[in-house]
Amino acid sequence: MSLSNRPFHAVIVRGGDAESAFTREMLALTLCSAEEAKRPCGECPHCKKARRGIHPDVTVVKRLYDDNGKLKRTIAVGQIREALFDAVELPNEAARRVIVIEESEKMRREAQNALLKTLEEPPEHLRFILLTDAPGALLPTVRSRCRIIDSGMPPAAPPESATELAEAFLAAARGGGARLMEFSFTLDKIDRAELPAFLDELLRAASAERRRELETGVARFPAGSLSGIIEAALECRAYLEHSVALTHISARLCGG
Repeated sequence: MSLSNRPFHAVIVRGGDAESAFTREMLALTLCSAEEAKRPCGECPHCKKARRGIHPDVTVVKRLYDDNGKLKRTIAVGQIREALFDAVELPNEAARRVIVIEESEKMRREAQNALLKTLEEPPEHLRFILLTDAPGALLPTVRSRCRIIDSGMPPAAPPESATELAEAFLAAARGGGARLMEFSFTLDKIDRAELPAFLDELLRAASAERRRELETGVARFPAGSLSGIIEAALECRAYLEHSVALTHISARLCGG
């Protein structure tokens, strides 16, 4: 699918990155000079450059590294504004420009709001591809202006931090209410972009523990607590769709 039609000037792609074959094929179809004929020529300079990842009318936004060489946790509003400032200019070679945002769920709220202004009234030549493994972590207002498609690629492995946080949560849950309330201060401090992966890992780990209990008859958690954790995690995943505050999500998970 190309992004030539105005109703679909922006898409959210579940899975992949800017270098994946699926993304580069989308870029080729969008930038292809034979697109008006409703078929990709596959041999025009735009197709070739897009598939090689060197087309000058493609801007890729991704997380940056800090001064210590560590990958930053989020995509800042300044990165989005810089990309938009450059992209509103007319294309260099093709008929269009394309902004690709990797791990778009890691955009800070202000970055998503900055993007939203252009999504609402984009220049005729501008298209967007938002790549993410967690579309639900994007603001509903952003999602409503995009078409969501699946790349067919397997999701990325969960971040180690999400797995560790889920394990720490379950350890606190085994200790009861006081331990969970203490753990809520940890949750209050994490970045919202980390929530989808954490909730997915929590659901996986709690469900696995629940199956183990049923199979062995040995309970390591207070009665009914695992079912409550699973229910709360599912509710909190739905909260992400409606931009519920992090403190409310933390209270639901830790306070019941």
